[in-house]
Amino acid sequence: MNIQHQSATSPNLKLIYALGLAGLIPFLVSIAAPITGLYPQTEWLEIRLSYGATILSFVGAIHWGIAMSQPEMSAKDRNVFFIWSVIPALIGWYSLGLKPVEASTILALGFILHLIQDYRLQRKALTPSWYFPLRLLLTIVATICLILGLFI
Repeated sequence: MNIQHQSATSPNLKLIYALGLAGLIPFLVSIAAPITGLYPQTEWLEIRLSYGATILSFVGAIHWGIAMSQPEMSAKDRNVFFIWSVIPALIGWYSLGLKPVEASTILALGFILHLIQDYRLQRKALTPSWYFPLRLLLTIVATICLILGLFI
């Protein structure tokens, strides 16, 4: 993927990737910090789960925006994307009432389900070509952190 070339109207892919990767910082810090022994693992587990629920809600909203902004989308697809757009927030909210193992598992599954929906957007050419590869990378790292965090 060439993120070097840009026209005046194309998005700044370096910025987009930097922001996406920066969004992984809380996941990565919540894995690394307990290893140092400076803070109890339980505090970082709660932080990681809260952040995971927040980010899952955030990515769901993308589907709402696409459903609103694509006039050529079929009514059926629009309804599917509107409905899906609220499900990640509900998954995140629900996970926060669970024990850590269940919450981490539910959040990880939520991210994977959302990635499947992102793939549907890509197949229908409703997202830019850079979107799905970025979401794939971010989903893999977030999911690994959610699961790995149970073992540190």
